[in-house]
Amino acid sequence: MKQTLSISLILLLITFSGFDSPQQKILIIGDSISIGYTPYVWKYFQGKAMVTHNPGNGQHTGTGLEKIEEWIGDEDWDLIQLNWGLWDLVYRHPDSKANGNRDKVNGKVTFTIDQYASNLDSLISKIKELTDAKLIFVTTSYVPEEETGRLSSDPEKYNAAAKAVMQKHGVAVNDIYEDSKAIHKAHGIGIGDVHYTEKGSVELGKLIVGFMEKELNRTNPIALSDEKQIQILIQDSFDSLFSAFNEDLILDYYTEDFLLLEQGEIWDIEFIRNYFKKAKSNTSIPVRTNRFEFITTNVEGNRAWVAYQNYATSSRPGQEPSNRHWLESATAVRTAKGWRLEMLHSTRVEE
Repeated sequence: MKQTLSISLILLLITFSGFDSPQQKILIIGDSISIGYTPYVWKYFQGKAMVTHNPGNGQHTGTGLEKIEEWIGDEDWDLIQLNWGLWDLVYRHPDSKANGNRDKVNGKVTFTIDQYASNLDSLISKIKELTDAKLIFVTTSYVPEEETGRLSSDPEKYNAAAKAVMQKHGVAVNDIYEDSKAIHKAHGIGIGDVHYTEKGSVELGKLIVGFMEKELNRTNPIALSDEKQIQILIQDSFDSLFSAFNEDLILDYYTEDFLLLEQGEIWDIEFIRNYFKKAKSNTSIPVRTNRFEFITTNVEGNRAWVAYQNYATSSRPGQEPSNRHWLESATAVRTAKGWRLEMLHSTRVEE
């Protein structure tokens, strides 16, 4: 992948620069696309967080497996953003004269989709052994039709596989693919190149910092208002529980006597645990993304009431995504461990 001297010098400055009192520490691991937007991210968080990119180019998941321990090191990271994909899906042939021996006609792909997913699964498991940092996975960006060594249809396929792995591990996903397509068409280096101009990298950087800031706020809830903490609690509970079916995290979001009133049914903690076990036994678990529009959030002392619109999109490989919508209300209580949901009432909205 292409790297310029100026970008390399900037990354060296980023890596070795410090702040008087950095509040949080961010590590970006990725290829040259992330190298391109890291200066913008560093500038955005200057004075608020220390931003570091892994040395050099993160390349593909194979390189990640070899170097992940070195990259994470002994630093106490608050947030680690990860991306592999463009190098995994590239086709190469030893006789090709293109840069990096790229050849999507006669070449062999670096890692198949199944290999890519397996590597990602191993990487996330390893990373969680090495650090307690909040993790974000960024999807693979746009590949133009004329690119010599990559198929333009592959990013979406590899991204679907990556999302399934991240859902399994409860890792937040910043899906920039669609936005990267529009940004590339306006600010790409060329019609046969996956890279971006400086302006394009800045536009990508804006997508990155917005998502990062949201995740950093979640790791430091003390600095947030009660209203914001409760809204984040609802978002995270659906992402961790009803997207990832992680029964071990139920009491991180719910009280022990929590009740869900779902379309005339009463779901207690035990019912929910059994529901998750049954869902995980399915050979094809859908990837679910959740979006919320909060109507009202009222806090009185140690109790809170919330009303919101809940939108979910579920997708399986090879199938059209399905969309669902609920109108919901919830009550929350403040505990010694923070806010927990006590009751949730859900009504399906037919559209």
